[in-house]
Amino acid sequence: MSPSRSLQQDLQAANEKLRRSEEQIRAVLDNTADAVVVIDSLGGIVTFNRAASRIFGYSVEEAMGRNVKLLLPPEERERHDSYLERYRRSRVPHILGARREVTAARRDGTLFPIELTVVEVGRQEMFVGVIHDLSERRALQEEVLSVAMLQLGRIGQELHDSTQQELSGLSMLARGLCEALEKRGLHEPAAMAARLSDGIAEANLHVRSLARGIVPVPVRAVELAALLGELARNVELSHGVACRLECPSSFELRDDLAATHLYRIAQEAAWNAVRHAKARSVCIRLEQNGEGLLLEVSDDGIGIEPHAARHGVGLRLMQHRCELIGGRLTVERGKDRGTRVVCTVARQPKP
Repeated sequence: MSPSRSLQQDLQAANEKLRRSEEQIRAVLDNTADAVVVIDSLGGIVTFNRAASRIFGYSVEEAMGRNVKLLLPPEERERHDSYLERYRRSRVPHILGARREVTAARRDGTLFPIELTVVEVGRQEMFVGVIHDLSERRALQEEVLSVAMLQLGRIGQELHDSTQQELSGLSMLARGLCEALEKRGLHEPAAMAARLSDGIAEANLHVRSLARGIVPVPVRAVELAALLGELARNVELSHGVACRLECPSSFELRDDLAATHLYRIAQEAAWNAVRHAKARSVCIRLEQNGEGLLLEVSDDGIGIEPHAARHGVGLRLMQHRCELIGGRLTVERGKDRGTRVVCTVARQPKP
């Protein structure tokens, strides 16, 4: 056999082995539940598996060779090229290896939440993005939260319609008893009846405050700052704790649902501060920064334990609320003492 024929056979065998390897990789990718998108250093799509086609609505043929920014929201597309260029120049990773929750865009323009992990393939200047669609999880979270809020609403309504009325009646009876005892000259029992009436009336005020706090009244975006100011005043009056609102700049928020969740996050954080952290002062801060809208609730209490941020029911509820509006929540100890709860919501695109 001539050397040239032997070399040709070796090349054919190597090509066949490469073809089989590619088919195996394609079979693995196409049977992966999560979307896998591979891009080159300029952002061109070189791999687009079946899950990616199903999630984003593009066929494999439509997606191949196009820039990956077609999968991004319109306001993010122009910035994406600059991200790649910055990495090519500096080689400093900003998102590589990190799992992040971001917003993506389907073929029909629908925006939806995803969990994204990006890794670089060796020195080939190729990047693999593994994408998990969070739409169903978010919908389930929203449904669970809706059910929970419905139950809270029923409890609040029951407190308002039944418990408050009963307490009011008992207070009136105690006041009547006080007056009857006074007429008979029984001053000491009358004083006790008066204290009983006052105590019931004070308990009624607490029940009223509690009922108002848990009834899920929707919040309008334009009223968020004013309602947070009212929340601060209620915390101060109800618990005797200094509570203030800081709103140093104007902010952009057009979503009433987001405003409702932000208000409830602030309410839960403020209640935690006075009930569990034994705080003497609480600060609610709302401002616009470079990332978007920032809501911060800080206190001077005993500080939060590390495990509480993971397992506390109220904290988990705040986390769910923040995720539902595409935000990021951090709960940490303050620099000196106390706790900081920070919710950051990305800047909203203009309609």
